[in-house]
Amino acid sequence: MARNLESDIERLTRGLDELRRGFSSFTGRASGAAADAADVVSHQVKGGASSLQHEILNRPLTSIAVAFVAGLLIGRFTPR
Repeated sequence: MARNLESDIERLTRGLDELRRGFSSFTGRASGAAADAADVVSHQVKGGASSLQHEILNRPLTSIAVAFVAGLLIGRFTPR
């Protein structure tokens, strides 16, 4: 009986070690995927900001009018 208990404990220990290694591998892959997604979003935001800056410089009066209307709409529909 003690021999079976020792064997069970040994198998359980090996199983936990395998689970720990698998979890570590998973978290490493998930971390890499999250970093890749953050890079993609960062590049898209930078591109969008650059495009917006270009439009503002090329059409300043239109940009002012759009900002004014957006401010009016936000002020109108935002609870006070």
